Amino acid sequence: MHTLFKRCAAALALTLAALSCAALCGCDAAPEGFTIRRGVLTDYDGDAINVVIPKTVKEIGRKAFYNTEIVSVSFEEGCCFERIGESAFAHCDALTTVFLPDSVTEWGESAFAGCDLLDTVEVPASLQTIGDCAFSKSTSLQSLDLSACTQLRSIGKEAFWEAHDLTKVTLPEGLQTIGNRAFAFSGVREMTLPASLTQAGYGLFYKSDLKKLTVRTRFKELPESLCYDCTLLEEIALPDSVETVQGFSGCTSLRSVVLPASVKTVSSNAFSDCTSLQTITLKSTAPPELSGSALEDCAALAQIFVPAQSVLDYKTAQGWIRFSSLIAPEE
Repeated sequence: MHTLFKRCAAALALTLAALSCAALCGCDAAPEGFTIRRGVLTDYDGDAINVVIPKTVKEIGRKAFYNTEIVSVSFEEGCCFERIGESAFAHCDALTTVFLPDSVTEWGESAFAGCDLLDTVEVPASLQTIGDCAFSKSTSLQSLDLSACTQLRSIGKEAFWEAHDLTKVTLPEGLQTIGNRAFAFSGVREMTLPASLTQAGYGLFYKSDLKKLTVRTRFKELPESLCYDCTLLEEIALPDSVETVQGFSGCTSLRSVVLPASVKTVSSNAFSDCTSLQTITLKSTAPPELSGSALEDCAALAQIFVPAQSVLDYKTAQGWIRFSSLIAPEE
């Protein structure tokens, strides 16, 4: 009996020591393979490839799963998880599926960058921020429906850079900013920029597979190099607010363009090297300022349609005068 008591006392002492150590170092009790400090999962060195994140975790820290062999990620029921930190799952080459709880608000910088096999991400409606390079070079991601993310305010620069298989992204109303080259070199085929958008970086769709672009923003000036070298682009729809048009140089599949009455300037290289461009329709009664290189190397250009009462003004306006033989009244 005495021996049993001594053993129990020793076991209790060890347990208390372990708990004391955990308290001192800030560690939480965690399943094997997880290191958790004050709700932040800082490291994973377990053997499981289908990982279930404990419900005590509120944040996955910087590089917590970086370059590991995990295949899927899900979360325990009842979790209050909020944030995926910088490079948390970057270069997880075997990762294919991520199921995120409704509580997540932020995908951090490079969170899933270089995840070559990632093709499915369950998007929480609570999402507010997509960080820089979040899915950069995640070449197997196919679609991302963000339409239910009414709190999403920003998408960082190069967020979907070289996401080659990403053919469809649906953006929500409420989105305010998109960073430089966010969809550059991506497979996105069709995009609508929502009316809520107040800022978009340059080269947004640089050399992407975009075929149709609808701009519903209240921009007065289109972003620089917006669709530079989008060789598959066939259709663009611009808002009545836009005053300066630029960013479509090298769109070799573009055949016709309609410029709204608000346009005051067709900027340098706006449609240069659009080798298939055949018709331009301008709604403005006053000829916009036309840069000398705006229509450079548009060899297929055959007709420029303008308001009937403005034909003479266009034919004699600086810049447009060299296209006078192509200018005709809009039918």
